[in-house]
Order: sequence, then structure tokens, then C-alpha cells
Amino acid sequence: MFGRMTDAEVAKIILRGLGNKENIDSLESCFTRLRVGVKNLDKVNNEVLKEAGALDIVVVDENNVQVVMGTKAPKILEVLNSGDKSQTLSTKEEKIIEALGKKENIDSLESCFTRLRVGVKNLDKVNNNALKELGALDVVVVDENNVQVVMGTKAPKILDELKKLI
Repeated sequence: MFGRMTDAEVAKIILRGLGNKENIDSLESCFTRLRVGVKNLDKVNNEVLKEAGALDIVVVDENNVQVVMGTKAPKILEVLNSGDKSQTLSTKEEKIIEALGKKENIDSLESCFTRLRVGVKNLDKVNNNALKELGALDVVVVDENNVQVVMGTKAPKILDELKKLI
């Protein structure tokens, strides 16, 4: 079935198989796999993913799956990112900005390997719990105007998306 579908049709089915855009935290690819961060693993439907041509689905942990698509994985990722998926990324990044006290509270923003370094005007407006719900592993208060949000290896990519919104 995979060979007869367009990339857009495959991407649409994959999105459904991953629990729709609301269930996706992150989406990347390597040569043959889509690497997907998911909010709820129970919403991932292996049968639907196989309808889209997935050769295998690897559960890495409770929030990460890999969908083996063969050499079409990068193209499928491109289609997903050009459509509804880009709205999903923006939504997550908008929530991170909200958790940092909104745009008006952010003085500076940069990343260092696994962390977002954020200069803030008012530390009291930073919602650590919301940041953790959005995927932060930790929130480190450096001083009254600086926090580091530990996001793991996705920090530089998240920074790029945040900068588009600020």
C-alpha cells in the first residue's frame, strides 16, 4: 500500500497513527526512521502506522518511539513539518514562552548543549511545573534574573523555534 500513496497521504496516516498532532512533542528523522517524542504512548496505534508503510515500530521508552520507514523517512518528516506538524511545534513553544512568564518577561534566550539559558525580568512569573510538563528535565535558578531550563539534546532546536516566536 505504501508504494501507491503520495508522501502527503503517508504523512497523514502516520500522524493519525501517532495519536494526531496533539500527541506529538518532537519529531526528527535519521536515514530510515522517524524519531517521535509522544505525550501518551497509549495513543500510538501500530496497526495504523503499518497501514502507512511502517516496517517496524520501536518503543524506546514511555515517551519516545521510532517509526521505521526506510529511506523515505526524511521526506515524510519534511511533509509532516510543512503541514500540521509545524503548528504542533509552535503550540509547544508558545506554551514554553507562557511558562517563562510570556514574551514580555524574557530578556534573553540562548542554548548551551542541553539547556535553554533564559534571562527573565521577574523570576516569580516563571512556572517551573509547567516547564516540566512541557518536557523540561529540570529548571535551575541561577539568580533572580536567570534560569536554565534543562531540555536535553533538543535544546538547540527548541531555541530556534522559540526565537521565531519572540
